[in-house]
Amino acid sequence: QPVMQMYPHVFPPDRLEDSVRQAERRIFQDLDQSRVPGFAGYEWQRKRRDGKAIQLDFALWLEGTGRFGLQVKGGHHILREGIWYRWDIPCGGYAKVTRCPLKVTSDSTMSLLNEVAESENRSNFFIPVLIFPDMKPDEAISNLAERTNVHLLWGTDRLIPRLNEIAREVRVWHPPRAGDIRREVAVITDGQINYRVRPEDNGRACPGGRAAVTGNLATPATVSTGPQVLIKHAKRVEVHLASG
Repeated sequence: QPVMQMYPHVFPPDRLEDSVRQAERRIFQDLDQSRVPGFAGYEWQRKRRDGKAIQLDFALWLEGTGRFGLQVKGGHHILREGIWYRWDIPCGGYAKVTRCPLKVTSDSTMSLLNEVAESENRSNFFIPVLIFPDMKPDEAISNLAERTNVHLLWGTDRLIPRLNEIAREVRVWHPPRAGDIRREVAVITDGQINYRVRPEDNGRACPGGRAAVTGNLATPATVSTGPQVLIKHAKRVEVHLASG
């Protein structure tokens, strides 16, 4: 049975205790356990021509449904007079957010779309989605989002079904098939990750059990067991994804 293919295969161990990363970890686990065919790449990064870094928490493909750029914002956020704030536990109050999360989500997803479209030489459509795992719907944020192309998700319940609903809402004309995902994933990983092939070809399995793969789409991976070639592949991916 086809299942969600995650890269990396497991959430990076060095981030398990990082409180800032817990929201991303929950989304990672939800995608990994979703049991639907697709590909989810954690932390896709690029540098724009002006030198600024672009990062997308998850580049997501769902077979027969759509392509998504997921940005995850944990904790509690508020929007007051056009200024974003996030609850800061150490200081016991709200701290100003320097960049609008809606714009970050839109810009990052657009960069992902351009990366794939330029290589494929055809138009594809990625849906930008901003997820607030720890919040209930906020009227001010929802009103602002309605004036953008970004879709909002509150909480993490029914993650995949709600993404399916968004795809139906925007009327995705050409949802990706397995072959489309295979080509597009190859684009964003410099041809190093193969979608829906033998697990051992991606270093995800090894004699005696599954490999413990760490890393993401921007940093080198390490493999505790299994094919060591994955380390070289991940380094090549890092160079490719860091170039402008």
